[in-house]
Amino acid sequence: MRSIWSVLAVLLLATAPAAAEWRSPITGNAWKQPYAPAFEPMLVSDALQRRIAAAVLRARGMKLSPAAPAKHVAASASDFKSTKGRPYVSKVLLSMFEDPKGTQLLPAVRKSIDEWETVSAFRKNNVAAALGLAIYAALLRQKVTMTDTELKELILAANDHLATRPEFVKLSAPQKQALYEMFLTTSSMIVLFGVTADDDPTDENSKAIAAELAAQVLATVGYDPRK
Repeated sequence: MRSIWSVLAVLLLATAPAAAEWRSPITGNAWKQPYAPAFEPMLVSDALQRRIAAAVLRARGMKLSPAAPAKHVAASASDFKSTKGRPYVSKVLLSMFEDPKGTQLLPAVRKSIDEWETVSAFRKNNVAAALGLAIYAALLRQKVTMTDTELKELILAANDHLATRPEFVKLSAPQKQALYEMFLTTSSMIVLFGVTADDDPTDENSKAIAAELAAQVLATVGYDPRK
């Protein structure tokens, strides 16, 4: 299975002109596209890391003082104009899994995405909402739950962060849609593989895939559970 970073590179950078190689200080991945130096740090957010850490501590039984109300930018800041259908879901699956596995997963993932888009805190065609749900799914896999209010604040924090990143702002609508569909697809796979593993404790492969994807999502925003 390919990593989220690899899939992001394929989706976001496929149309960029060739350039000298650049090696990420975060993951060690090497890219040849000029957008790459700004690509990985675009999603790393101290605010999201703090919210994840707070959710983890609460799940461990620690009582935390309520966070002070935050002022947020308009929720539409990470909206995009969607093209018809979901053209990137199949690309994400086939980038992560070789056929026939990727193709076999497609119907279940599409159905799962339909369900994600009905969550009360969710804003359709909004990258921050998709990122927030991916974090939510990753934390669920680690037995950490979030209230609807916490999820809404997490999504707003993601939106605030993306709105300040010129690397994100300058993305085209198709690139933002690719990010959106990648995070929703990843959320779905974490849940689908996780449920499969929970139903069959002997299914170590599904358990490992769900755990790996969850860890990759949290690493995407810079969260390190060891800190």
